[in-house]
Amino acid sequence: MTIADLRGQPLGTRTLRYDTADAALYALAVGASADDLDLVYERDLQVLPTYAAALGIWATTEAALAGRYDESKVLHLSQKVRLHTPLPRAAVFDSRARVVEVFDKGSAALVHVLVETEYFDATYLMFVPGEGGWGGDRGPSARRTEVTDAAWEHSFATAANAAALYRLTGDPHPVHIDPVVAHANGYRGPILHGLCTFGTIVRVVTRAFDIDPASVVDLEASFLAPVYPADVLEVSAQRAPDGSTLFVSRVGDTPVLSGAVATRLPAVDAPAVSASAGGR
Repeated sequence: MTIADLRGQPLGTRTLRYDTADAALYALAVGASADDLDLVYERDLQVLPTYAAALGIWATTEAALAGRYDESKVLHLSQKVRLHTPLPRAAVFDSRARVVEVFDKGSAALVHVLVETEYFDATYLMFVPGEGGWGGDRGPSARRTEVTDAAWEHSFATAANAAALYRLTGDPHPVHIDPVVAHANGYRGPILHGLCTFGTIVRVVTRAFDIDPASVVDLEASFLAPVYPADVLEVSAQRAPDGSTLFVSRVGDTPVLSGAVATRLPAVDAPAVSASAGGR
C-alpha cells in the first residue's frame, strides 16, 4: 500500500487505559505545578481535556506503518478534539482509528487521521514531506486562528525538561529527546511535542478565563513553528462572538501555535489584560 491508497483505511483498534497517576503525570508534563491540586492530587483530580489528544496519538504511528512512510520526518500540522463527556479520573476503554483523507500537496502529502472513543473523537493532520505528486486532491487551505483584540496576555517559559517529561505520556518520538535525530531533521536540538505546547497553552488559557476542564467540548490548534524546551511563550487570548476562547502563541516574533477552546457552559467575562495572570 502507498500513501495515496490510505484514504478510508482502517488503522485498527486499541484499548486505552490510564489511572490517576497517569493523568497527574500528563498535567505535570504540560506545566502544572504542585499547587495545582485539582490537576496533580488524586483527592480532587480533574483530567485535562487535552489529554485526549495524547491518548489517541498511537493512530498516527499506525498510519505511517500502513502507508510505508518515514514517521521520523512527519510534522504534526493541526489537532482537533471533541469531548462527548468529561474524561474520568481513571478509565479503560476501546478506541478505533482510520484515515479519513489523504491530500496531495505536490512535494508532500497530508494525512488526516481520526480516533473515535466513547469519551472523545480526536483528529490529527500530519504533513509527510516527499510523499506527494500523484495528482490527488490538494485539499483545503490551512486556516489560522487570529486574535485581533486580546483580552488577556501572558508570557512564561516552558520547562527545560518539558520534552523529556512529556514523552513519558505516550509519544516517544526520538526528535524530542535525541539531538542526532533532531539535527538530522533540521532542528538545532530536540523540539517540544506540538501536543505538549497545545496542552500547556490550553491549561494556562483555561485557568485565566476560569474555564472548568469538565466544561470543555471542543479544542483545536494549528502548529505553526517548532518550540524548543525552555522557550518563552507569549500568549494572547480573547472571547469570540460564539463564546469560544481564541488564542495565539509566539516565541519572539514567530507565531508557533493558534487555536480555540469551546465549552458547553455560557461564557464568563474575560479577565483583564495581565502580564502575570493565569500562569499556574
